[in-house]
Amino acid sequence: AYVPERVPTIDFKKILNSSYETLCVEILSVFCANGEEFTKETLREIAHEACKTFADDAIAPVKTLGRRGARGWVHACELHRGPTLSAEDASMQMAVRMMDRALKRRGKRGNVMCSTTGEEGGAFARVAAEMKNMDAWIVYPGDDGDVTEPQEREMTCHVEDHVHPVKVSECPDGMSDVDAVVIDVLNDEAFRLANGMVSANSANVARVLCFVPLFFHAYGQVRAKREEWGRPVVFSIPSSTFALEYAGHLARLMGLPITVVAACNANGAAHRAISLGELYKTDMVHTSSSALDVVVAENMWRSLYYATGSNPLILSELQDDFDEDGEVELPPKMTSELNAVFKSAVVSDELMYSTIQREERMGYLPCPQTAIAIAALELVEDIAEDVPCVALAVSHPSKFPTVIRRAVPQLSNGASHPTVDGMKGLFHRRRTCSLEELERSLRRDISAVTVLRS
Repeated sequence: AYVPERVPTIDFKKILNSSYETLCVEILSVFCANGEEFTKETLREIAHEACKTFADDAIAPVKTLGRRGARGWVHACELHRGPTLSAEDASMQMAVRMMDRALKRRGKRGNVMCSTTGEEGGAFARVAAEMKNMDAWIVYPGDDGDVTEPQEREMTCHVEDHVHPVKVSECPDGMSDVDAVVIDVLNDEAFRLANGMVSANSANVARVLCFVPLFFHAYGQVRAKREEWGRPVVFSIPSSTFALEYAGHLARLMGLPITVVAACNANGAAHRAISLGELYKTDMVHTSSSALDVVVAENMWRSLYYATGSNPLILSELQDDFDEDGEVELPPKMTSELNAVFKSAVVSDELMYSTIQREERMGYLPCPQTAIAIAALELVEDIAEDVPCVALAVSHPSKFPTVIRRAVPQLSNGASHPTVDGMKGLFHRRRTCSLEELERSLRRDISAVTVLRS
């Protein structure tokens, strides 16, 4: 995975009062070194197009939940105001539009791939359906419990013939199984170049960079008074591939005074590295927060790169050991460097359900992943009571009706939203295969579509 060649610091106090659209332009422009392909004016056009798809001009408004035990003031940053009710909209709407512009500029068409537990795939399908220079391949595990019905419909109910959802059965490790096959296909250089293939997953560093403005946006809402600028804020992030956590790390490296909590479910991939100093693969635990069910937090390697002192040789050696043995113990200095930025906690299904119930009684209904972020704040130590905490509310609860009905039986419809209700009864349009068949099927159909488009 790539990391930026440099992470520039910025005087964030000059932009905190800006709109989200302006934050995207100012922050992303410092990573576009030559400024030729993506000038500020081009980024402004893309950001404007992306922000128009959101229901709320604030894009990601922060709501105050109140005091939670010894933790002090807790807030929720609602990242589910986009077209698919997911945090992924903020990144996908920007990054995919940037990809489409780059393809058009080069006079090329791309096959863009995304492996997903549901949230990334829906957000990708939604924006890709509007693009003119790509075919979108959305590959997701399709065993019971891997994705919810609303999540699947966001991927499979598009009528555009360049959107290709692929449902994969027999995936014991869920998205991690699917992701391994997609990575193998993308790593085949001859095949990738012949078919113009690009990743829309967070392996594409542009996808992660497009999350970074969210942290500045939320910080400015929580530390709203100018005299508070520069004081710390803690962000609790539902943890899966570590993409949002790495984006928070980049925001911190740019100068934003934040600490990041990786809020894990029982799979605990990021927790093992942060709290134990160990990376190792385990069998996947199927939980009620299925969007977080991963066994390897792939983007952790990016933060580990900075923990090595930006030494690629040390990181490469660790990665080789991990690939060979399935586990690696981090040097104490690296663990210490991680702990300066990150904290972590593992939240059980039982605690997740009780958190949904408590928050609903207090007037706020979180999705399962958001409940894990809220609960993690009460498990993590060494957070001062006067430091505000922000849980990222990454999905609307209507996308997880079974979990919500179980947690709050009086909500017979499991929460609702017009976007979710509007998809009910629509045709699914998708390919299906087993995990064993996936690589051969992808190669055949991607090649066929490339020929068809030529």
